[in-house]
Amino acid sequence: MLKIKKKIPLIDQHDKHYLYGGKFGGNFIPETLKKPVEDLTKLFAKLRYDKKFIQERDFYFKNYVGAPTPFVKLNHLTNHLGGAQIYAKVVSEANGGAHKIYNAVVHALICKRAGKKYIVGDTGAGYAGKMLSMAAKNLVLNVKSLWALRILYVKNQTVMLSEKMVPK
Repeated sequence: MLKIKKKIPLIDQHDKHYLYGGKFGGNFIPETLKKPVEDLTKLFAKLRYDKKFIQERDFYFKNYVGAPTPFVKLNHLTNHLGGAQIYAKVVSEANGGAHKIYNAVVHALICKRAGKKYIVGDTGAGYAGKMLSMAAKNLVLNVKSLWALRILYVKNQTVMLSEKMVPK
């Protein structure tokens, strides 16, 4: 079990090899991706404290995503629970209609800051790919979104598909 340390951001709670979860955690990076992942890790470590980058991120959150999205009070739930003030964040009002746009915007900004012309993402159901496409196109990046290997069960037969989706 991972012990969460106080006053240390969760993103920084890993060992020197970026492994989480002790003996049960870990990651696998193919040899051909080690250098790009190391470069990305170094860039992210620098950008996460870069005031200019944070201002740019906040600009896109406000002017493209539509942040901050509103909170609504859940009156019936508040009353049912005996007075605890319960609110919900309405992220469906964000551009694209989902919370995934925030992550996609930051990914696209990091890609742009790294001087890359393409951003590639994978998606299960397609929505993460849609958000990445929207964010990347807004930042004038080329995007390729790959649908992961899918397993479909049709009349007791397993059919494996691998599809590629390239948004226009």
